[in-house]
Amino acid sequence: MPGLSSFMRCSTEHHNILVSSAPVNFVHHTSWQVDDVDEIGRGATAMLREHPERHIWGLGRHHVGSNFFWYLKDPAGNFSESYSDMDCVVDDALWKPEVWEAAKSLFSWGPPPPPSFLRPDDLAALMAGAHSAR
Repeated sequence: MPGLSSFMRCSTEHHNILVSSAPVNFVHHTSWQVDDVDEIGRGATAMLREHPERHIWGLGRHHVGSNFFWYLKDPAGNFSESYSDMDCVVDDALWKPEVWEAAKSLFSWGPPPPPSFLRPDDLAALMAGAHSAR
């Protein structure tokens, strides 16, 4: 996604890492593969039953990678994605890398991402911390 981010891989998964531009270095989220979309739903529902404030974004399907997803906050407050059914690249000769428009790449269906997904609520604190004396 020109000027925003790049998907990279070191296996047959569509991507293993996404590097994005930001005013400071930070981990946006971790991702955890589960067996299927039902497991995503069961896990998120169980967590949200006692902690509804942990909901971030989902259930949906990413356009790039074609995977189902649901983002929640982990107990430390970091974004955590449960996903399943990601595209695999089993033959590099048959795979054509593409340039994606940022908005289209985020999701094919599901609710739109909340503003905090694109610009984390604590980004100002991260920026201030990046300039503190060490």
